[in-house]
Amino acid sequence: MGGLKGLAGGLAASIPAAYYLQHKSTYYRNLQPSLKALGIILVVLPPCVISAEKAGIAYEQKQWKDVAKMDLDVQQRRQGANWDNLTPRQKLSDFVRRHEYGVIVGSWAVALTGALRYALKDPIQSITQKVVQARVWAQGLTIGIIIAAGILTQAQRSRVYEEEDDRGVRRLPTDHSWMDVLQKREKEKERAKSGTLTANEV
Repeated sequence: MGGLKGLAGGLAASIPAAYYLQHKSTYYRNLQPSLKALGIILVVLPPCVISAEKAGIAYEQKQWKDVAKMDLDVQQRRQGANWDNLTPRQKLSDFVRRHEYGVIVGSWAVALTGALRYALKDPIQSITQKVVQARVWAQGLTIGIIIAAGILTQAQRSRVYEEEDDRGVRRLPTDHSWMDVLQKREKEKERAKSGTLTANEV
């Protein structure tokens, strides 16, 4: 459903814009149908992928129940508290790590749009030549984006390897989430007892 919502939102924005340009812009009317379709795809694809990614994460979180859900809530609160202590560079790295696919697809769409816009400004080349040039530029930029994503992934793996000892065993920080769960249960028991005592007194 998340992908469908993003698709609907992208179509709701791109189709009226294409209709408006078709009636108002002579330059847009003279473009090839394939270029017009490409423009719609560039608008529709990023929100579709990002919405699908967010919906998948939300669905996974809904599957957590009882103790696992408590642990997840505690981790989210800790992440929110740690976010304020991060540097701008660390915040950017964390954002890219958590929204990797959305960043890649969005960067690809921006790169392709920029390449096409730059190529269309050339007054000498024909439309076909401009499309070919934009495609070549877009392919190069896409490869650069993929390489950047690979470097980021490798950097994350390197941090994991640095946490391993000589035997290849990863040393994770001590997990105290069970203490948070026990404290939460104790508070719930105390509230339940207080409610029972109040009811008996009445």
